[in-house]
Amino acid sequence: MEMGNMSISTGDNKIDAVHFENLSIKTTDSDFFKLKNQHFHVKEISLKGCDINDLGRTMWYQEVNAKLAQTVDNLIIEDCRFFGLNSGSSGLFGLSTKQDAPIYNIVFRNSTFHANNLTKALITGLSSMTGDLSITIENCTFIGMAPVGMTFFDLSPKNTSSFTLTVKNNLFSGISGEGSGTWFNLRNVTDRTFADNYHTQGFVMNTWGVNDNELPAETTSMSALFTDVEGRDLTIKDKSSKVYTKGIGDPHWIRK
Repeated sequence: MEMGNMSISTGDNKIDAVHFENLSIKTTDSDFFKLKNQHFHVKEISLKGCDINDLGRTMWYQEVNAKLAQTVDNLIIEDCRFFGLNSGSSGLFGLSTKQDAPIYNIVFRNSTFHANNLTKALITGLSSMTGDLSITIENCTFIGMAPVGMTFFDLSPKNTSSFTLTVKNNLFSGISGEGSGTWFNLRNVTDRTFADNYHTQGFVMNTWGVNDNELPAETTSMSALFTDVEGRDLTIKDKSSKVYTKGIGDPHWIRK
């Protein structure tokens, strides 16, 4: 299925949901959603069971000219595979930094994010957001293939009332240069949980951005762990690794 540069406009009405399920999507334009001064409030946007390949720029390009003119209560990414992401000029989900245009609850679960470029992060642009923010990143596999300047998550709200962050059972890998890269950029987190996160041997970040007891543990090398990263087959082949035995990362790649 080919699509891209979609928009949403509800005016003063609130809609319950926008769902994408069990689709294989190739974007034909730079962005999946391209939102330029539309007015909307959506209770839930979800992608479940979808494959999205070679996205040109971003899932969520946002321009907004008034406070709370674009509002999403829940964004859920579950059982999805993103391959060939290119967030060099805009984050995968980049909120407006000029107006409060919030996504209050963001969930990444049981999914894969493979990026050619991660300069602008997977979630970013939270500086103008107010209210209560919750972000859950759970049982996901992240592959960053650009060795310089990658940032996974830029979560730096200035004015939120509360910020709950849960990061557990995730796997991080790819190609990284010594002294380069940021795992998390955090600010104003009021409640945080980091547990059972892993990175492959040799995958280093200059800035992990978390406390020592929240750092990901090291597992075997990328080449020893995955079947064929170049061919986008991330099936876990090392069945003795904790990634396999503990069910770390996207369950899609753990074959019994």
